[in-house]
Amino acid sequence: MAEVVLVDGDVLIDIGRNVEEAVACLDQIERRSSPAVSAVTHMELIVGCRNKTELRKLDRFSGRFQAVSLTEAISDRPLQLLRRYRLSHGLLIADAVIAATASHARCRGASEEGGNDRGALEPITVLLNGVSDQGR
Repeated sequence: MAEVVLVDGDVLIDIGRNVEEAVACLDQIERRSSPAVSAVTHMELIVGCRNKTELRKLDRFSGRFQAVSLTEAISDRPLQLLRRYRLSHGLLIADAVIAATASHARCRGASEEGGNDRGALEPITVLLNGVSDQGR
C-alpha cells in the first residue's frame, strides 16, 4: 500500500492558481504516494469557492485525493494541541484539527507553512505553523 501524504490547503490553493512549484509538488506526491486531503481542508476549500463553477471544479479536482474523515479519535486531539501550542506558536483551530488528522492517520504532510519546502516532502507527525508534536 502506498504511503499517504496529507496535502494542506495552501498547496492546493496554489495548484488552483497554477503555481509551478505547487503543481510540481503534487506531481511528486502522486508519483511516490497516495495524496490525501483532510475533511477540514476540503471544507476550507469549499468556503473559498466564489460560485457554482468553482465548486464544480473543486469537486472534480478533489477526486484525485483520498478523503481523510474526522473521527472521534481525531476530534479529541486538537484541544490538547491548542492548549499546548496556541499561545507559544499561534496555532489556529483548523490547523490543530488538520494536525490531529495527520498524526492520527500517520501521514506525511505537504504544507507551505512551518518552512516546509513544497518540493521536499518532509516526514511529519504534525507540521503546521511550525509546530512539531514529536517529542514535545
